[in-house]
Amino acid sequence: MPWSEMHRAFTIDEYLRNGKSIMLTKQAFRTRFDLGPNDTVPGGKTIRRWVLNNREIDRKFQKRARARTIRTPKYIRATKQSLQQFPKLSAKKRAAVLGISLRSLERILHDISK
Repeated sequence: MPWSEMHRAFTIDEYLRNGKSIMLTKQAFRTRFDLGPNDTVPGGKTIRRWVLNNREIDRKFQKRARARTIRTPKYIRATKQSLQQFPKLSAKKRAAVLGISLRSLERILHDISK
């Protein structure tokens, strides 16, 4: 039997609410959708697959945390000192020496020059 999204959502919720019990989930499914004892309900493998797929979809659409900025006072001071000590050093080499990305160094230099 093809199950609708409503069936899947209810089953996943019940499975998690019932402490991951297949038997209790099936009983709740029968009660919710008014099915008799001989009517077809999702099997254990199907329920576990729905839950697993749901978790994978949730992970896919979770917002990723924005990376923390490296433009901290520590790196700003280090950049200023580096500029004083080695004024002719290229930005690429300066970024490598400071251990930060070239783009981060460019942003720090832009902030310093304001």
